[in-house]
Amino acid sequence: SSGINAEWPLRPGSCAIFKSKYQLLHYVAVIICLSGVGIMVFVDSHEKESLIGDLMVVCAAVLYGINNVCLEWLAKDIGTYAYLGIYCWYGLVISGIQMAILEREALYSATLR
Repeated sequence: SSGINAEWPLRPGSCAIFKSKYQLLHYVAVIICLSGVGIMVFVDSHEKESLIGDLMVVCAAVLYGINNVCLEWLAKDIGTYAYLGIYCWYGLVISGIQMAILEREALYSATLR
């Protein structure tokens, strides 16, 4: 994969699983991202709430990277159309569950025409 994105924590895993080769620019981008995270955590370290938020952002980036690597593996394993179908199906199910939980009152009060 090319470009700069939030997969920086999983580049070694992607290299090991997919035998991917990355250019020097990718590694420079990783260093820039890690430096930015380090500076952000250092600047916000005096406030506990900010530190928790920073850790949540780092965890979200790691989970996003895991998601991208898993989806890349799935797409290579089963094919593009099957991958898109499965991805859309799970998106529909998860969105439906979230809607049933978070928008329950709006669903009850809705009228169908």
